[in-house]
Amino acid sequence: MRGLCGLGIEKNVLKFLLVSYNRNNFFPLYQGEIPSSSTGLVEIIRECIDSLEEILRREEKKHSLGIERIYLRLPINLATVKIVEDIIPLSSFGKKIITHKVIDSVKQYIENANLELNHFCIHHIILEYRVGGKTYLDLPLSLESHKIDVKSYIVYTERKMLTQLKEIFENVGRKLSRVVFAPIGDLSVEFGKKDHSSLLVTVNIEEEDTLISLLVENKIDFSISRFGREALIKEIERNFAFSPQVSSEILNCYLSFSNSSFSKEIVIKKGEEKYMNVSLESINSTIKKVMIERLMQLLSFLEDFPSKSKKVLFLGNVSSLKGFYEFIQESFPTMEIVIPQFRLPNLALLGVIKYGIRRFLEEVNYPGQSVWNRLLQLYREYF
Repeated sequence: MRGLCGLGIEKNVLKFLLVSYNRNNFFPLYQGEIPSSSTGLVEIIRECIDSLEEILRREEKKHSLGIERIYLRLPINLATVKIVEDIIPLSSFGKKIITHKVIDSVKQYIENANLELNHFCIHHIILEYRVGGKTYLDLPLSLESHKIDVKSYIVYTERKMLTQLKEIFENVGRKLSRVVFAPIGDLSVEFGKKDHSSLLVTVNIEEEDTLISLLVENKIDFSISRFGREALIKEIERNFAFSPQVSSEILNCYLSFSNSSFSKEIVIKKGEEKYMNVSLESINSTIKKVMIERLMQLLSFLEDFPSKSKKVLFLGNVSSLKGFYEFIQESFPTMEIVIPQFRLPNLALLGVIKYGIRRFLEEVNYPGQSVWNRLLQLYREYF
């Protein structure tokens, strides 16, 4: 049994998730966060690395395993997406069979032609192939051609930043195995294979923002909206005239999306000698109303895909609250709400780990490929 670690930052906090991995099964062991006084990905990790290493060693000893690989969720502001289309010659002497090795060479050709020396490609997803006037999402077996027209989705970041990150981990005897673009990591939590018949959506409600990622056929898109956990705290503060600290505590300790009893109340201290009884139902109803209004706005784009079945997964601290998924299913009955196997605040980091091991969007799939060949490909990815 192996140990794996997923990392991500949110504001000035380093979040982590440790899992065990055995026979393609993942089981969360421990999650948490380490606050930092720094800003910026490199600076936060540099400040938190000693505390993280202490946690890793403690959990390794506790569970009798080694944390073999570390995967990092890369925020969208630290990466650039580029969609390019190139015609690549394959052979000057007759047609050439398009194999995995040929596609690897084609990808390298495209990256060399479109990226600067100071850029590092972290994802290269082929959106479509065109050969002999025909368009393919997946390549047929034994296809031959003199040339191939490829449309690619490339995600790249600064090479210098990656070098700095790797050095930080090397200084404590660890290895940063891979960085994963945040939208791709989110989509990989529960969606582990291509699904050309459905629109796959993740809604990650973070501290300040909500990141919406979608995958339709081979195409990836994402958007960021100014709505998060802090907006819910402000709603409590505005509607009940509580301080930010009290509003945050109520959200953390009492908020539930399950139906509450009207008779259940909490006592809030206001001032030195003043106390106030507040119905939990009134607080929860206020937050539910805000959630529905904002989610209806955020997910209105789904109407642009009337012919597609829609699978929607929610992530983040808010989605781990009691009764959330049941509330969402009741509020949006026309959507297929995906219920995750594990309901964790740091669940998005599981997607980073999963995609780090099996980059399903970047695999070259051939219809009819044997199970043995797929397993061999997975083995090569991990080892």
